[in-house]
Amino acid sequence: MFTTPIRLFLLTSMLLGAVACNSDKKLKEPEQPEAIANLAPSVVINSELEVVEGQTLPLDGSESTDPEKETLTYQWSQISGVSIALKGSDKAESSFIATEVDKDETVGIQLTATDPQGNSSMALFEITIKNRVEISEIAFVDNNLSECVKALNVEFADQITELTCIGKGIVDADEVAMLKNLVLLDLTNNELKTIDISKNKELRHLWLDHNGLAVIDVTQNKLLETIWLYFTEISEIDVSQNQLLQSLTLSGKNLISLNIEKNVELVHLYISFTSISTVDLYNNAKLVSLRAEDTPLTSIDISNNKLLEVFSTSINELTSLDLSQNLKLKQLHLWKNKLTSIDVSENVELTYLLISDNQLSSIDVYQNTKLIFLTLSKNILSTINVSQNTELMTLDLWRNNFTNLDVGMNTKLSKLVIRENPSFSCTNIEIITEQFPEIEFLYDTSCQNP
Repeated sequence: MFTTPIRLFLLTSMLLGAVACNSDKKLKEPEQPEAIANLAPSVVINSELEVVEGQTLPLDGSESTDPEKETLTYQWSQISGVSIALKGSDKAESSFIATEVDKDETVGIQLTATDPQGNSSMALFEITIKNRVEISEIAFVDNNLSECVKALNVEFADQITELTCIGKGIVDADEVAMLKNLVLLDLTNNELKTIDISKNKELRHLWLDHNGLAVIDVTQNKLLETIWLYFTEISEIDVSQNQLLQSLTLSGKNLISLNIEKNVELVHLYISFTSISTVDLYNNAKLVSLRAEDTPLTSIDISNNKLLEVFSTSINELTSLDLSQNLKLKQLHLWKNKLTSIDVSENVELTYLLISDNQLSSIDVYQNTKLIFLTLSKNILSTINVSQNTELMTLDLWRNNFTNLDVGMNTKLSKLVIRENPSFSCTNIEIITEQFPEIEFLYDTSCQNP
C-alpha cells in the first residue's frame, strides 16, 4: 500500500498518543488511507493541418504525458474521409502519404494514449488534403494572363511563387486565386478593373501600378510587406490587417484618406498625387523614406519620425515645417509650397536640399557642410552664405533677388544657375566666370548691371 510521508507521520503520531493515554485499553487498528486515483494521460499532437496530395505528412504525439510519468502506448487511427495508410500507427510518431484527390478533402484522425493501468485519453483532429492543380487544367479567361503563366514552364500551380506580367494587356486576373503559393505578384501596367487576392495568403509583395483599379481588398493578405498601387482609381484602402507592411505606395486623386496607425513596421511611405489632406504618422517611428507629393497637405507632423533620411512634400500647401527632430535627414524636397521660413540648422547630414518655388526671404545653410545639391529657385532671396558648403556641386538660385554671390570657397561646383535675378552684377558674373571657367554657368546674357 502506497502512503505519502506526511500521511505516515500523522499515522505514527496517532498510534503513540493512543498508547500513552489509553494504555489500559485495547489498541484499535488504524484506518487504511484512501488509495490515490490513477489519472489518465494528456494527449498532445503536433501536426500541420494541410497537406498537398502526394506529399508525406508527419504526425507527432510524443509530447503527450502521463501524470504518474509512466510509459504510454499509442494508437493512431483514421475515423473519416478519403482512405489513407498510417505508417507507425502504434508509435508516438506516425505519418501518411496524402491520397491523390480531385478536390480538397478532409481526413479525420484520432490518437489514443494509454497508461499501464489501462487509463486512456484521445484527441481528434482534421487534416485537409489539398488538390494539386495542374496549370493545364486552369481555364484562363484572359489569354494574356494564360500566356504569361504558361511561360514559367511549370506543371503545377503550387510551384509558382512569383508572377510578373508587366504591360501584357491583362483585363481579367481571376485565376490568380489558384496560385496559392504566390509570394510576389506584379501586374503593373495592365487593364485591370478588379482583382481578388483574398486566397493568396502567402503574398508578401504586390505591385498593381498603372491599372484602372477602383477597389482593392488586402485585408486577407496579412503577410504583405510591400504594396504598390501607383496611379489607380481607388478611393480607399484598409491596411489595418497588414501589420508587417514595410513599403506602401499609393497615388490617385480619388484617394481621400489613409489610416496607417497599425502599420508600425513601415519604412517607406509614398502617397503622392492623391486628395489626402492630412495623415497621422505618430505610430510610424521606423519610417526612413517619406514622400507626400502633389497632395493637399497644409501641415504635417514628423517629430516622431526620427529615423527619416528622405523627406519630400513637394507641391503642397505647407506654410511651416518643424525639422528639429529629424537629425538623420539626408534629402529634403519642399518644392512648391508656401514656406516663408525654414530652419535646417539641426539637419547637418543633409546632402540634397530643394526648396524651390516658395516664399523664402532668407535661409541659413552654414551648418549644412555636407550639401552637394542646393536648389532655391523661385524665392525672394537676396543673399546667401555658402562659404561652409565646400562639397557643393550644384547651386540653383534662378529667379530670386540676388545682386552678388560669393562662391569662392565652392571649388567643387559643376553647375551654377543665377538666371532671372534682375539686379545681379555683371562684374560678379565676370568674377565667377574667371574662377570657374569649366562649370555649367547659367546667367542672363543681356547683362547691363555694373
